[in-house]
Amino acid sequence: MIRHIRLMLASAFVGIALATPLTPIPNLLGTRAVSPNGTCGAQAAGANNRFTCPADTPCCSSHGYCGAGDSYCLTTAGCQAAFSLSTVSCHAPQDGKTVSPDNTCGIVGDGKYGYRCPATGATCCSAQ
Repeated sequence: MIRHIRLMLASAFVGIALATPLTPIPNLLGTRAVSPNGTCGAQAAGANNRFTCPADTPCCSSHGYCGAGDSYCLTTAGCQAAFSLSTVSCHAPQDGKTVSPDNTCGIVGDGKYGYRCPATGATCCSAQ
C-alpha cells in the first residue's frame, strides 16, 4: 500500500514537472546579453541597451563603449562596472603606476589619484 502511494506521488510530480515550462537560467540569474556591436551600459552610446562587454574588451566606458586599458577601465574615468565583463574589470588607479589621463599626477595639488607622468611625450607633472 505504501509502495503504491509513493508510486502515485512520484507520477504526480513527474507530470507537474513536465507540464510546467522551464524558465531559462540566464533570466533567473539576471544576466545581460553580450554586446554585438561594441556598445554597452546604461548611458551615452550604450543608449540604455544594457549590453555587457566581451572578454577581449572587458570594460564598459562612461561613453558606452567596450574596451580595454585605463581610458575604459578606470573607475575615475567612469567605468560602468555593472556592464563590464565582471565587477573587477573596472579598477581604481594604482598609486604611482597608472599613467595620467588628464595631466595631473601625484597626490598633492590637483593630483588626487596618484597618477604618474607618461614615460614619453612633452606633458609631465610639476612638483607643485
